[in-house]
Amino acid sequence: NYFAFNKPESFESGVELLKNSKAIESKIGNFESYSYFDEDLPKNNNNPASFKVSLKGPKATIYLSCRIKKDTLGKWHLIEAKQDSLVK
Repeated sequence: NYFAFNKPESFESGVELLKNSKAIESKIGNFESYSYFDEDLPKNNNNPASFKVSLKGPKATIYLSCRIKKDTLGKWHLIEAKQDSLVK
């Protein structure tokens, strides 16, 4: 996407945490890409923040509803990643 805009830090951090999740990897294989709809992104200052995202791998695509929270040290933690569906 050549017209990439800055997505909220909470979303970017959440995707990074999901990409590195062994539980997600066991379902989709090695991470290849992610996608989302603009209306599913959190607002910039939401904390905790909720968002929806799909992660694609060679084995499957997983659709997730997530919540992420920033601690007092400024580190993001995934507090919920609920599987909406898994498409093989």
